[in-house]
Amino acid sequence: MKKKAPIIMFVLALAASPVFSHFWFATYKNEAYNYSIQVPNEWALSEMSLANKHIMYSCPDKLTEIKVKALKSGESDIDRIANKSKWNLRDIDSRLNKIIETGNITITKNIAGKLMVFEYTQGRRDILQRTLVAVNGGIVYLIECKAPVGTFYKYEEIFNTAFSSFGFLDGQKSEAKPKIESGEKTQPNADDARTRITPSKNGLSDLEYEW
Repeated sequence: MKKKAPIIMFVLALAASPVFSHFWFATYKNEAYNYSIQVPNEWALSEMSLANKHIMYSCPDKLTEIKVKALKSGESDIDRIANKSKWNLRDIDSRLNKIIETGNITITKNIAGKLMVFEYTQGRRDILQRTLVAVNGGIVYLIECKAPVGTFYKYEEIFNTAFSSFGFLDGQKSEAKPKIESGEKTQPNADDARTRITPSKNGLSDLEYEW
């Protein structure tokens, strides 16, 4: 696997650029859970928040998505969190093909976490997923990016942008409603419908199942 890595990375970088180049990004903020992240402006976005749980999806189709899950918790040991089935592989254990990589990483000066990359089967499709686990201020965050193995490379730079843009908001956390604000990369005259937050029809059940 290590010998193939340079070739794979070169192919990813070469092939992802055309797809990445036409995307504009919007900054999603959630003050109640104290984070922000950039997601493609053209992708559908939905979110759901309960008393102690929150989940946000951004996706262009049913198999490709950027997701943030947050849970208010007293747990602070990232390795323990990553090894608990309810955090990581609860709903895909039986369909897991292989764990490709695990390790501790730093995505910004202030955010460090544990990265996991694994492959599993969903609806007869092989899915490649990255999951970053981070903890801050009594909240556990799971930032996930996934796509079918055959098309993951097309979204590589988009996923990289989402991961690298994830950050904690300054100041005190509040129970304010989540919002999307246009960032420097966002198209000035973007259609409001593209960034409107629309709860999933099965949002509540999806949230309970995820955790």
